[in-house]
Amino acid sequence: MMAAIPTINNKELRAKYNPEGSLLRQIQLRELSILVEFDRVCRNHGIDYWLDSGNLIGAVRHGGFIPWDDDIDVCVLKKDRNKLRKAMHESLNPNYKYSEAGLESKYEYPGLKKKAKHIISRVYDNNASVKRPLKGSSIIVDDNLWLDILFMECGTLATKKFIEKTYGKCLRRVWNTIYDGKIKHILSIIAYPFSVIIKDIISGWCSIFHRDTYVHNYGTTFYSIRNKSDIFPLGEIEFEGLKFKAPHDVDSYLKRIYGNYMEIPPEDKIETHQISDFKVRNI
Repeated sequence: MMAAIPTINNKELRAKYNPEGSLLRQIQLRELSILVEFDRVCRNHGIDYWLDSGNLIGAVRHGGFIPWDDDIDVCVLKKDRNKLRKAMHESLNPNYKYSEAGLESKYEYPGLKKKAKHIISRVYDNNASVKRPLKGSSIIVDDNLWLDILFMECGTLATKKFIEKTYGKCLRRVWNTIYDGKIKHILSIIAYPFSVIIKDIISGWCSIFHRDTYVHNYGTTFYSIRNKSDIFPLGEIEFEGLKFKAPHDVDSYLKRIYGNYMEIPPEDKIETHQISDFKVRNI
């Protein structure tokens, strides 16, 4: 594994973006508690998961959260989705809530008369809420703090892109996460059952002939590929002083997705969820 950047740089970055006691640091530590609970349930039920995206970069480069980052992403194999659902319903601490993709959100997207459904499964903290702008709009919404669960399945970038142009767009229109006109919405409702059949056929084909590569489950708009050989057997990595599951070849895994992931991005390229308020309910 590659060495972390010099401690002095991390100190400077933390002082600039997430000093102790700051709003962002409070949110990060609260999110860490969601990850700890998720890890506990998965380990107790023998479910594989691994840190992904910015959290995995942060673990290698900063020993924890990327100083300006404000979310948690974990990956789980799609084949374990039912097992995860059962484990969450049986063992998740009541202070948290497991929310599957397909459930209605508690707010409406701009331009829609109906509530949208979640595309990504999450674990919510029932007692911590944040205010943030709804993606693609200036509307401020209240939401519980969350951890994103990204399901991975066998596939290639070619199959992923093809299915997202058919099934993916139909799904997001039917679930109201995009709205690009009434006609497209109606046509997608009609075409949706057929797109599901196409998706299931291609997904089944990939599970037989492309077992060595993973993509995000069809319906999500993430386009990057993971190699099975980079992930399994899973290892562990230190994140904020605790051990969590991680791909066994973290360097190869991250380089495949991000290239030079050790490079600090310029300030104008840094993105966050622009959280403006954070509240914890006393229990």
